[in-house]
Formats: sequence, C-alpha cells, structure tokens
Amino acid sequence: FIKLILFYCSFCFPRDKYIWIFKGFADRYIDNSKYLFEHVNNNCSQVRAIWITSNEQTYKQVLSYGYEAYKFRSVKGLYYSLVAKVYFYGDYLHWVLSGGAICVNLWHGTPLKKIEHDIKSGGLSPLFNGSISSRMKWGHLYRRPDYVLSSSEYISKSTLMSAFRVDY
Repeated sequence: FIKLILFYCSFCFPRDKYIWIFKGFADRYIDNSKYLFEHVNNNCSQVRAIWITSNEQTYKQVLSYGYEAYKFRSVKGLYYSLVAKVYFYGDYLHWVLSGGAICVNLWHGTPLKKIEHDIKSGGLSPLFNGSISSRMKWGHLYRRPDYVLSSSEYISKSTLMSAFRVDY
C-alpha cells in the first residue's frame, strides 16, 4: 500500500527534462542500459545521465568508471528518482517514484519465454495477474512504458506489444 501511495505522490514533483536516470537488468551495470548510459554521458553534454541502483557492487563499478551513480535508497538517489524526466531500464519497472516521468523500456534480450503481462504461471505470475491485490502490492508494475526498444517489427508485434501492453 505504501508503494502505491509513493507512486501517486511522485506525480507531484516537477520533472527536469535534462535529468535522465538509468537502471540495468537485475540491477547490474550491463546490456542496453549500460551502453545507452555511456553514450549519453559521452555525447550529450546537455543531459545529466545518472545511474540508480540498489546494488553496492554496481554502484561502486559505475563510480569507478567516472560516471555519476547513487544508491536508490540514498537521499540523492530518491531525489533524482523524483525529479528525472526520463527513466531508462532494462527489465521490469521497479521504481515506485516514476509518476510523471517518461519510462523507456530497453529490455535486455529477445523474449524466448513469456514476459511481463503475458506471464500466466510460475513465480512471477502473481505480480501480473491483474487482481486487486497484485495491483495494490505492485501497482508501479502496471504502469505502461512510454516506449519499448525492440529488435524488429516481428518481435514487437509477436511479443512485446502484449507483454508491455503498448501499441506498435
């Protein structure tokens, strides 16, 4: 219930279009999120790209490369999560403070199994079953991404559109 309240409260914060935050698959510094983060840092001087993580090793790794990073539950991590206009992530949208931000799902691979809202059985199925209790517990997971990166039109139409409940 607290996550749901936080999600709706996060809509009240003004967002800065020049602050973008990034998170990698499984909270690691890898995949599409990593490469886009590095590209933005090295080529888009007007954008402040920040890596947000709950993982201590990932946090230290990003800092060791000379980039800006914060732990999610730190004061700065929470602050930038509330004021960033764009969220880039490589798996599931776990950030409960994303209200009012543009969310871009970079996904971490070609889906060979059911993902997100297409999951009907297994360990993750309670998160995406659409019940009132799952929406109360994991309401932020029901927020549709504004954009989803896809490797092809076929992957978009056969998997990603239904999994993330987005249009082509």
